[in-house]
Amino acid sequence: MFRILVVTCIVLSLGACAFAQCHVPDYLQGGTLFDSKTEIVTNISIDLQDFTPNKLVCLARNIKERYRDRDSVIVSIFSSQLAAENLMLGVLPPEPDALDYEMFNQLHGSYTYRTDIHEDYVLLMPDPMIDNPGAPSNTKIDLSAATIPPCKLQINTRCLLKFEHFDLAGDEKPGTVTLTAEIERGGSVSDAQVIDTDKNSSTAQQAFADFALHNLKSWRFESSQNKSDMKIVYSLERIATPLEHGIKVQFVLPDGVDIMVGPMS
Repeated sequence: MFRILVVTCIVLSLGACAFAQCHVPDYLQGGTLFDSKTEIVTNISIDLQDFTPNKLVCLARNIKERYRDRDSVIVSIFSSQLAAENLMLGVLPPEPDALDYEMFNQLHGSYTYRTDIHEDYVLLMPDPMIDNPGAPSNTKIDLSAATIPPCKLQINTRCLLKFEHFDLAGDEKPGTVTLTAEIERGGSVSDAQVIDTDKNSSTAQQAFADFALHNLKSWRFESSQNKSDMKIVYSLERIATPLEHGIKVQFVLPDGVDIMVGPMS
């Protein structure tokens, strides 16, 4: 079913998903990199609140049915229509500017169907800089599975849909920072504040507290009828062991986020 919203935007799916008695999220067609009788590589956009596992699975099944005659379907799923129209394959251009990075940060999902290597899965990526399907922060859902797994990252059963990439300046002092906040009904984080740090008032310690506070404010959860309180501890450790990209982040929700920084591997 089609409904024209504006001249260039069409809602491509409305109504119930025949595969799982679910409601397909409305989505807008973005740019298409490649389209043939056997393959398609394209972009779409959906509302950020539609990046929950159940909705993504329903959306992916709808896309699979739409392109049922293709052997390969690769769909990048953005929370911004501007990004879906301009950022092909969810890849930054060789010389990205601020707008390119802003658009890239709206990539929070993908659907992959390939008959040659027997892949059929949808992926939730709260941080698009971490696009490895097996990454601890990503939720990969095999469409052939009998059940839909919950989000890997959640608090009070509310899925964490988005957070800002962990990019430290380099002058933060190792230690811990304890914060409290409230998750609003719409999914945003409010009233975030630092309530405790290591007993060290140095500039370096304050830098880590500022980083943790800024990062927590960027978190977005799925909506709920109720607000939720949260208390979380960010910890920072500097190690000599080489790490991929020089950093390793481990979410231990609902209680903490452990960050290790080391040499680039």
